[in-house]
Order: sequence, then structure tokens, then C-alpha cells
Amino acid sequence: MEAVVSHGNIELERGVHRREAGMPIGNGVMGTLVWTTPHTIVMQINRSDVFASDGSSVSFPARHSDYGHGCGYVELDFFEFGTPAFDPKQTEQLLNIAAGSLTVKGRGVTCSIVAWDSHDVIAVRLHDTRKLPTPTAVRLRMLRPATVVTRRHRASSRFVLEERRITLSQEFSEDEFRCSSALSIAAVGSATECRSVSETESAVLVAPGSEFLTVMISSSAAFDTPDSPVERSIRLVDRATSTGFATIADETKRWWTGFWERGYIHIDNPDKAAKTIERHYHYFLYLMASSSRRGGYPPNFGGMLWFTEGDARSWGAQQWWNNLSLYYRELAAANRLELLDPLFSMYSGMMESAATAARQQWDSEGIFIPETVWFNGLELLPDDIAAEMADLYLFRKPWATRSQRFRGYARLKHPHSSRWNWKGPGLHKDGVWTAPQKGDGPYGHVVHMLESNAKIAYLFWKRYEYTMDESWLRERAYPVIRGVAEFFRTFPNLKKDRDGIYHIHHVNNSEGVLVARDTIEAVASMHGIFPVAIRASEILNVDEKERQRWQEVFDHLPPLPASNHPDALMRNAPGESPFWVCGLAPAVSSREAIPITPLLHFDLCNLELAESDQPTFDRAIATFDRRFPEPITHDTPMHVMWGHALAAARLGRAHDWKQLALNQIECRWPEQDFCYFDQTGREGVLENRMTLREGVNALGAERLGNAAFAFQLAACQDAPSGPAGDPVVRLFPAWPEEWNGSFR
Repeated sequence: MEAVVSHGNIELERGVHRREAGMPIGNGVMGTLVWTTPHTIVMQINRSDVFASDGSSVSFPARHSDYGHGCGYVELDFFEFGTPAFDPKQTEQLLNIAAGSLTVKGRGVTCSIVAWDSHDVIAVRLHDTRKLPTPTAVRLRMLRPATVVTRRHRASSRFVLEERRITLSQEFSEDEFRCSSALSIAAVGSATECRSVSETESAVLVAPGSEFLTVMISSSAAFDTPDSPVERSIRLVDRATSTGFATIADETKRWWTGFWERGYIHIDNPDKAAKTIERHYHYFLYLMASSSRRGGYPPNFGGMLWFTEGDARSWGAQQWWNNLSLYYRELAAANRLELLDPLFSMYSGMMESAATAARQQWDSEGIFIPETVWFNGLELLPDDIAAEMADLYLFRKPWATRSQRFRGYARLKHPHSSRWNWKGPGLHKDGVWTAPQKGDGPYGHVVHMLESNAKIAYLFWKRYEYTMDESWLRERAYPVIRGVAEFFRTFPNLKKDRDGIYHIHHVNNSEGVLVARDTIEAVASMHGIFPVAIRASEILNVDEKERQRWQEVFDHLPPLPASNHPDALMRNAPGESPFWVCGLAPAVSSREAIPITPLLHFDLCNLELAESDQPTFDRAIATFDRRFPEPITHDTPMHVMWGHALAAARLGRAHDWKQLALNQIECRWPEQDFCYFDQTGREGVLENRMTLREGVNALGAERLGNAAFAFQLAACQDAPSGPAGDPVVRLFPAWPEEWNGSFR
């Protein structure tokens, strides 16, 4: 097992060329990239539960201006003249994903780093064999000035210096919002001295003379209690110091050994494509285990736990489900359920907010979890604003007649938030922040995007299907599933027309089609969520009346929109097989695209359907072939977020998924795909196998999640012929014939 997983290691014979290319180390809630400068080993310590603001904020009306997760910079500085300790051309690095450890070897200095599996501590062991060793400074730096005030938001940082350790605390506040963090450092070696260097920097100075030096770095975070993180991080660093590096490293290696024994995929023959996909499959699981296995919140989709540029951030601190889902949807089948726990905890934790949002924003029952959302949900709106918002967004009131009160309330709201996403990039005009609209109405990329609500609920259901844990279904999954089913059932713009069918009006299809009718994402969501809600209520023997109402809607849903419909946003040519389309007219705007939603979500189309519903399976084939009319080769573009490799695997097309996954891993079209390609240096894949696809300080591995899931589906599929049906397991359903391999 270890030999197979170790194929995913990263071995470098030089330092990385930029900080974002550093090596990732984390324990699931606390993490960092590690990189070197000629005299220094550098880390930015981040946590998944540190937030500078939430949806109630009015201090960050500019896009990308909100932030979170950063705790502080840590630098291990080796003072010396002449040849540097870490010559960029001669520094060796080994990231051992089987053991969860990093080794950095410079000129006479070897550094070993692990993230303690059970406590929020990163442990560092330095072996200094230089003939003339010099003092070592362990520097702790703030991410910003000690006090920063942004409108009503305040960020305060301070140091606590003691004899053997230093601590950096942060507190973020705005009106009723509070979040605080602490980062503590202790060093064990020769004589040490804690010293204040400046207002924004303190250091532990270590005298020369000891061959070995141990540095322990702990962190903690909390809401509303600014003192407790300091106390907790100090206790943790003391505990780590008394435990010792060797014990921490052994415990951590044992955890990783157990983690890998629960699942892996191995290819025996020396196929370059196979080895590339296998290597990145295990590396992706390493990244997820390092950033999402503890705590109540998942890492941010753009940056994970690997931020290196302080508070600067493309896309801010909100979660975007379409991005975040790429990290999580394969983990249950990989036998890594605990890696999903932070995600489930976050969405379960915003249930009250989601119920309020459904009522206030959409005049609906149930719950509404939007595409873009803060860690604790959407803000509570004043009653008059909520009433007007519902009328405007449901098109019951003309946009031009919105009140001055509504205009003023919206002015300082964040434009990335789902409900304010009709706002474009803003600017200060005559001293007043002004944000232009994206269109002449409440039209935004994610305002009327309803499908994320259902996809999140369906993931809760899949967790139940993998475990058959009825307590989980009753206490965690069913409230979400029921809430989403009720949301769609009572959605005011879901109306039974004269044809006896419930048509849904004025909804998006992802970000490409704005405010159309019967979009494939919305229709697929209803075809997925209602059978699951019905089945779950039967298992739990609850909500019989609601079950009947859900069944009535489900029995009268429209089919998935296709190109042979007279109002289709795309039409097939005469003689051409009909294919799925994004939706039906009228639409405010439509970007021509071929959707593969039923092959990706809700178990609506897979190999089982070929036996139970051949016409629908044929429609899936026609849609895929319309998307790729030419043979799929090494030159077929495959962008980071595209799920076509998964779709090919679900159709049993071995060559196609293999080539598409390989193209996605290699990421050869960044200039066409990346959000801020010029601003991030026009680079594709970095030395750590991640990319800056999402922009500045937004390192990610979305493409690896896509490729990993396709690899897994090729080995084993476990799908019913429809939502909530009986799953059927198929072994090697899309496995290339030339591969000899095995999996657990």
C-alpha cells in the first residue's frame, strides 16, 4: 500500500520558484504551504474556522475585498553571510504523502515538518550540521498592521510574549460579529530568548550550539470569546513541547497509514497516462485529508488552507458550491466519509438561516441554500426589504420601481453574495461607493440559481446510502432533504400550466443562462430531490401528507429540456438526434452550451439506465457526442471545472474519460480557462500540482477532484437507475482494456 501511495509524493531538487508553489502540510483544520528563500523557511498558518466577517457586513462592498482564514506568518531564519542555507538551485524537498511529512534539505540544514493528526500543531525538527552554525530566529509576523479599520469592520492583532513562547492573537469585529484566533510558537534547543522586533513582528531567538532544534506551532480560533484561543493555543504548544517531535511524527504517520489502508487504486503496467492519473488521485486525497477532516467548516474553495499572500484574495471568503463540490463529491465512494464532515457541519449549521432565506427572499417554505454563501448563511433582512426583494426577484414588481430604501440598503452589500449578485464591479464616485448593475433587472450569475440547494441536499442523501445510518438520515439528512423539497414545491414561479405540467419560470441554468424557463439544472434538481424526499419520509415513517404533495408535483414535472422542443434555446439540425439543452425560451441571456447535468448529478443517467430506459440513455449519448463531435485526443481542451471525464466514465467510455482526465490534469489551456491569468503570472500547474485558476491567493485543486472521481467511476460504479432507487455495483465499468490494475 505505501509503495503505491508513494507514487504521489513530490520530490524536488531545488526550491520552488514562487511561494504559491510551496509544499502543503495540514491536519484537516490547520495548514500551510512551506516554501524557502535563500536564508529562510517560510509558512503562512491558516485555519478553516477563522472568518473576518459574515453576511451582515456592510464594510466590504468591493469584490474580492473580504477575507479570512489567515493567522500569521512564521519564518525560520538562519543568519549567516556567504552561501545561503537554502540555495534555490540545491535545496532538496520530499513531500511524503504516505506519512504526511515534509523534508527540506539545504546546505547543512535539514528540516522535517508534520501536522499533528489529533491536535492543531505543526511540528518542526531542524538538524543543523553546519561547521559554523549561527543563531536561528523563529519569526512570527502579523498579516496586517496591528489595527485596521474598514468602515465598521475592525481587525486587531497583538503579541503576548513570555519567557519560552510567543503568541499572536487576532480579533475581527463588526457590529454583533466576533471571531478571534491565536498562534503560539515555542522552540526547544539551545538557549532561547523571546523578543519584540517591531509592532508587527516578534521572534524566538535560539543561540547556536545545538545540533537539533524543535519548533512547535499551535493555533486556535473561536467566536465571541477573544481570550480563549490564546489560552488554548498556549496549552497546545506546551503539550506539543512536552510530547516531543518524534512521538508527534510517529502518531501522525500511524494516522496516515490507517487512512491509506482504507482505499487506493493501483495500475500495474507502465502506462504513462495511467501512472499520471494514479499519482494525482492519491495526491488529491492527501490534499483533502490535510485540509478537511476536522472542525466545523470546510476549507475555502479558492485557497483551501494554502493561502500565502495574507488577506489578499480573489473571490473573497464566501463558498461557491459549484467550485466546492468538485472537492467533495467523490469522497464517500473513496471510503473517506470523515473528510465530508466539515462540509455537512457547515450546511447543517445554517439551517435556520436557510429557512429564513427561503421565506424572505423567495416567499417559499422549506430552506434555501444558495450557490454563494457565507460560512453561517445569509443575513437576516429587515421585513420591508425582504418583502420588496421577493416581489422584485420573483418579477411581481418591475425592477425600475424599486424603492430608494431598497437601493440604499443594497448599496454596501457584497456583490458576490447570491442575493446581491446583480451588482457588478463598483467604484468610488464623488466619495460614494457605486456599483453598476449587470443588467436592467435582478439579473446576476447566481441570483436565480436554485440547483445548488438540491445538489447539497442530495449529497446528504448519498451519505445515508453509503452508510444506511438511519440516525444520520433522521437527524442530519432528512431536515435538509425535506426543506429543499418543500422549497421547490412552494416556489411561487413553479406553476402548473394548462398542459397539466409544473413549469418553472425565471430561473438560471448555472451561470450561463439567466432567467429562463424549465432550465435543465432546475428540472433535474426537482427530478432528483422529490423521489429522495419521498423515499426518506417512507423510511422514517414521517410526513405522509407532504409525501403525497411531493408525489403529485413529481408526477407532473416536465421532461429534461431537449433540442427538439419548439422553445429550446438550441435546436438540433434536421436529421440530427435530439440532445439536452440548457433550457427553454424566453431567457434574459443565454450562452450556447451543451449541458451534461443528468450525467453528473442526482443519479439521473448512468449505465443502469441503458437497461431500464434506453431512449433516455440514447439521449445522453447524443448529447455527449454533440459536445465532442470529433474524436477525443490529447488536443481536446478540458478546463478545470468541466465534468466531462465523469460523464464519459458513467457512459462506460474508457478511452474518452481517460484522455479527458489526463488533459484536465495537465491543464494545457490556462489562458482560456483561468479567471485572472495575467494577474497571477500567466502560469499553469505549479510545482505542488495545484493551480491559481481562481486568481490571486486562491490556490486550488478542483481539476484533480474531477479527474480523481472519473478514475474512481472507471473502477467501480454504485448507481441506481434513478434517484432513490436500489444501487447496483459495477466493477471496472469503464476500465481501459490495456490497464492491469486493482483497487480497494
